[in-house]
Amino acid sequence: EQSAGGRLTLIGAEGKAVLQFTEPGEPYELELFRGGQREVVPYPAWSPPTAAIEQLELALAGQPATPTWPDACRDIELTESIARSLAKGRTIELHNEEHSEHGTFKGTMTSLGCGLLWLSLLVFVVALVLAWLTEARVFRYAPHFILAVLALFLAIQSLKLVFREDE
Repeated sequence: EQSAGGRLTLIGAEGKAVLQFTEPGEPYELELFRGGQREVVPYPAWSPPTAAIEQLELALAGQPATPTWPDACRDIELTESIARSLAKGRTIELHNEEHSEHGTFKGTMTSLGCGLLWLSLLVFVVALVLAWLTEARVFRYAPHFILAVLALFLAIQSLKLVFREDE
């Protein structure tokens, strides 16, 4: 018979924390070591299904529920860091980035703008090659196409007015 218990040790600049946990639904404890002092913090039993139902009840009652959007982003970052560190056999690196709608929009627009610049260059080169090979007048429409795409991109930039800036 195998046990589902385990130990998680976190080492920081000011000390160490050791989380001892046992079977699901059993109480567990956290040991904190700071400056030569040892502190034990007991935690009662926790049931994930019960906690999920409690959060659902809070949300249905109109009260704020957790996790929030930043919590979810940090969870994703942690999950990706754990997968990388397990593959490499190294320590988990966390960056604790701040996530906001404004920041996400800026990142998306940066990527889209870069892609549109590359697409414009590609269209320009293809139009030049086609004009040279076929002696057609297709080249004269390429600048109009590029201008239209870049004007559309600038129009999309105005969407940043929809998102509030975080202070």
